[in-house]
Amino acid sequence: MKRVIVLLALVSGSLMAPEMIIIDRIEATVIGPESTDVITLSDIKRPGIDGRMRPLDSRVDERRMYQEACASKLVDSDGVDKALKNLQKDNNLSVDAMNQVFRDAGYSPEEGRKEFEVMTGVNNLMGMKMSEIIVPHKEIVEHYDKNPQMLEESYNLQIAQLPLTQAQSATDLKQQLKDHKVKPRWNAPYWTDRSEMDEKRGFIFDMPKGQLYIDKTDNSYDLIRLVDKKERRPKPLDDKTYGEIRMQLHQQKQGEKIQTLRADLDDKFAVIRFNNQ
Repeated sequence: MKRVIVLLALVSGSLMAPEMIIIDRIEATVIGPESTDVITLSDIKRPGIDGRMRPLDSRVDERRMYQEACASKLVDSDGVDKALKNLQKDNNLSVDAMNQVFRDAGYSPEEGRKEFEVMTGVNNLMGMKMSEIIVPHKEIVEHYDKNPQMLEESYNLQIAQLPLTQAQSATDLKQQLKDHKVKPRWNAPYWTDRSEMDEKRGFIFDMPKGQLYIDKTDNSYDLIRLVDKKERRPKPLDDKTYGEIRMQLHQQKQGEKIQTLRADLDDKFAVIRFNNQ
């Protein structure tokens, strides 16, 4: 009787539906004015030929921009072949070695070339859009005027040291200096900002120009002379500041350009997503 029960259990177990194993599936389709691209699960799970992973949203943007590049005549077969040959030349790779690079990345030579073509199209489109950005001189000056940057206080100091045997006290040493009995060897003057100053030397902040301060330590007399100082002041619009503002405005315009491009792509392309993603 036990044998019959065990046999029935084995038979009934074999009749149960096996667990479904997904080999691949369509995750999204990108429908453009001239063509349609299908994005599969393997496209997302497999790194690009550059080694980077691209989630579904990145793949969708990539395919939309590639179609836009094709429509704008920014990518063609001859141009891709030339760019691929240049890449091989720059890296001293033969055709077989380049194909092996594709295989190592998980692509056949044909798939690798197609991925390279897509990347080339996307880069050409982005390059064209970014080349349209202009930052006029007027905008840089207006930004400088509306967003003043302040420089902190800075101090021009001279430092010297004398041995403790030179005088019995700081007061005594100060008198010797006044009477020109001691001639310290001063270091070359140097500028330092307030934020760079040691907290122990906070007394310098209130010193008038030309004043000498003597700090007696365990090993020596430290002489500090305030040669000059600059109060907190607006940062001048010199070449460095001009370049920094230009770069900042250029980056802002890049962000705006990308937002505009994505809005245009949203109008031109339909994206159908599957599997609730």
